[in-house]
Amino acid sequence: MKMGFLRGIDRNYFFFLLSTAFIGIGQSVDGAILTNYLKEGLGMMILERSALEFPRELPGLLMVVVIGLLSFLGDVKTMLIGNVLSAIGMLSLGLFPPEYSWLIVAIFVYNMGTHIYMPLSNSIGMSFATAGEWGKNWDG
Repeated sequence: MKMGFLRGIDRNYFFFLLSTAFIGIGQSVDGAILTNYLKEGLGMMILERSALEFPRELPGLLMVVVIGLLSFLGDVKTMLIGNVLSAIGMLSLGLFPPEYSWLIVAIFVYNMGTHIYMPLSNSIGMSFATAGEWGKNWDG
């Protein structure tokens, strides 16, 4: 792959790719350490962890309402709000005391942001495609 391909790339598309890469890294780190944090840091066993799944997945059920309410902002601003919520939720897990009630709120906020991001990233990515060039790879 030639390094000159960056010169011809749209600035907004580049930032979209860069943010997607950082979000992917962040979600990978989250997936790798959250279970250990819950078990080692909070002493959660299977029952507590199972009870945490409802508030963790509730944002997925609420997405129709939340994205509908935020739709007046457009895809990019709505996705930005989602990413900020994810960052706030994840950051609060590390900054605030490890209490179960705060954990529920922090995980809810983190997953609300993540669930806002997921459907919008595909539509934003497709918005960068030009007519007749969908599915075109970098090799030309």
